[in-house]
Parts: sequence; C-alpha cells; structure tokens
Amino acid sequence: MKQELADKLYQKYPEIFSGRHNDTNPIHYGIAVLDGWYNIIDTAFFAIQQHINSRNGSVSQVVAIQIKEKFGTLRLYCDGGDEYISGIIRYAEIISAVICEVCGAPGKVCNDDGFYKCRCKPCLDVEVVARQQELFEHTLTELAFAEDDETSQEDLDDGDNDG
Repeated sequence: MKQELADKLYQKYPEIFSGRHNDTNPIHYGIAVLDGWYNIIDTAFFAIQQHINSRNGSVSQVVAIQIKEKFGTLRLYCDGGDEYISGIIRYAEIISAVICEVCGAPGKVCNDDGFYKCRCKPCLDVEVVARQQELFEHTLTELAFAEDDETSQEDLDDGDNDG
C-alpha cells in the first residue's frame, strides 16, 4: 500500500496500530496489500474501533499484527477483540475476494501463472501485457548476449588462424 494511504490508517486508528513501532511486530514493516483494498480495511477498522469504544472497556483493544494478501484475499491478523470483531474481520476478508486489490473495482480471484490474486479484468490485462513486455525484453537481451558470444568466438577463431 502506498505510504500516504497507510499513514491515513495509522492516523485514523492509532489504537489499532499501536504496535507498529515494535520491530518484532510484522505491522512495523507496513501494510502488505495494494491500494484497492484501502476502503475495506478502513471500513473494518472503523467498525471495530466503534464497537470497542461503545463497550466501555468490556472488549479488549484490537491491535493489528499483520495485514497482507494470501491466496488472493485480504488477511487481517489482530490481537484482542471479541466474536463480533472476529465477524467484522472475517467479512472484510471475504469481501476482498470480489474487490480488485489494485484499483478497488469489482474483481475476482484468479490464478495468474500459479499466483492467486484478486483483480478486475482491466488490471489483470495490464499485468499480463507488462509481463509479456518484460519477457520480450528479456528475450532480446538473451539474443544480444548470444550474438556477442558468437562474435567473440569468431574473433578468437580468427586470431588462431593468424598465428
């Protein structure tokens, strides 16, 4: 996630992100999802913090441990809370399966060359084109190196004939 969006979440939910300054807590290293899931995370943490605040101390404060993508869906790992909060977290994880992680548009989980990700069609197409371009450029580089190797071998062969 872009740092500016992560910073907005940190500012809006300081209690939830209170562990982010501890380098033994994975959240210390950032939010490991793309920007398209920002609204899911924001909405879930809003509902979680509202629930905690409305319970006058009877529900323990939720603290984010890790936020990442796994098998194409959002994972929110947290300490604290209650069954209600567990339901909010589970709902956020489920809804992420139909929201593009890149742009936030409707999407679906797909298997992209062995990697599961949730993408809308346009975002997936952009990634496929980028990967094809990268493969093409890699192939051109390989061909250039192969041609250089052949030229070097010819130069060596020509040198052997002169002596």
